[in-house]
Amino acid sequence: MLRFFQALLIISVAIGTGHLFGQQRYLNMEDAVLQQRNRLWPETLRQFQWRPNTSMYSYMRLDDTLRIVESSSGKRVDALSIKALKHRFERLGVEAPYSWHGYTWINEHWLQLWFPEGEVLVSADGTQVEMGWRIPEGADNLHVSPRTVGAQASRPDAPPQQEWLQYNIGQRIELINRKGGRRVVTADTAVGIVNGRAVHRNEFGCNDGIFWSPNGERLAFYRMDESMVAEYPLVEIGEGIAKAKPIRYPMAGKASHHVTMGIYSVADDRVVWLQTQGAADHYLTNPAWSPDGDFLYLAELNRGQDTMRLNCYDARTGAFRHELFRETSPQYVEPLHPLEFVPGGKGLFVWQSQRTGHNHLYLYQESGKLIRALTEGEWDVLDTHGFAPDGKHYFVTGNADNTIGRDLYRIELNSGKRTRLTNQKGYNQVVVDLAGNRFASFWTAFNNPGGVYIGSLDGGKIRKLLVARNPLSDYQMPGIRLVTLKAADGKTEL
Repeated sequence: MLRFFQALLIISVAIGTGHLFGQQRYLNMEDAVLQQRNRLWPETLRQFQWRPNTSMYSYMRLDDTLRIVESSSGKRVDALSIKALKHRFERLGVEAPYSWHGYTWINEHWLQLWFPEGEVLVSADGTQVEMGWRIPEGADNLHVSPRTVGAQASRPDAPPQQEWLQYNIGQRIELINRKGGRRVVTADTAVGIVNGRAVHRNEFGCNDGIFWSPNGERLAFYRMDESMVAEYPLVEIGEGIAKAKPIRYPMAGKASHHVTMGIYSVADDRVVWLQTQGAADHYLTNPAWSPDGDFLYLAELNRGQDTMRLNCYDARTGAFRHELFRETSPQYVEPLHPLEFVPGGKGLFVWQSQRTGHNHLYLYQESGKLIRALTEGEWDVLDTHGFAPDGKHYFVTGNADNTIGRDLYRIELNSGKRTRLTNQKGYNQVVVDLAGNRFASFWTAFNNPGGVYIGSLDGGKIRKLLVARNPLSDYQMPGIRLVTLKAADGKTEL
């Protein structure tokens, strides 16, 4: 009898303290804030990338180790350790990183990392660590040219080398090549001039200011004159003692900056300026090169933001060539993406537009003639992933099958036929390898931590790489219920 009461007492205490056989805990503020990206974050494959021209992928295991895995079998092929390579980094005069965060495969044999000192290249087997570009002192805003110089005859395994590195030092745009040759593209010294950086306060897709042509022979860049814009006072507090750091901000009704577009020819070592149409303070947005690098296309938007003209310019002379088409709206027009030429499409290109109230794709001829709408309906194209190598299909992320979700779709250019490639309902964030005809999806849903799976872009078999355990399973969580709100008429869905 005594043992019975002892057992009953133990059970009662356990129930009272909430720790009996999986009794769920309440989520407190400390866990919710401090653990949300630690033990309460679902397991995933961090820094996932496809290894080009192979059937492998890589991901970061903890911070120090990069694992390389065979995708068909899940077998680990190799593992690169920062700690093991530390002495190789130090020999180059580079402080070894604490993780592989930010690495990029530049081909199947070499990885690329960027440091304040410059570019470091690591062979896939970890046996070689080499210095690439060294960043000049005071330089930022780096862009390497697409063109590569040939590998050394004595070293067929040498990493590919881009011919030019572009960078900014203040207002100046400069180039250096592998032999140390230096070019000065712009040498402005006047106050209020900005070269080679994002303009129009990053609106209308203006998130960069440098644009190499596909063949690396020309460099397009923005030049912004904001000397007529009044300064707005801000305070810099990041260096201990606060100091004034004003910016130029165009207040409503006041003067706005003027933007022009220059094109630098590497062969001629000179700049031509596009003879753009419209007022000096209109928006020059979404530059795109023709495949041969001889023409540049701009979406030019008036200050009223109700008329957009897609114009073509001769990159050799800067001359206006022709207007492809224009979009107008009594509300506003918002170009956010440059046109994309179809590989081998003889001048065909895809254009994104919200002209119907939803973001959709349209196939055009270079003359500006609309061929067909590639997507349509009460849904949006949320992201694009490019063309299949043969130019027959285009891949997008959208919400056609789940308004609050994301799925990967294959769009057939000849017909506009849409095929859903992801098979998990929820939010699918994808990593697409067009050349390898494959994708990886990192998915999650309201009631499921999700996981990682891979598939082929032709709609083939899906293979799971990871099923995440629910890190909140030990907590008592509120339910999530989705509802649709209606307007005052009781019918219109908001």
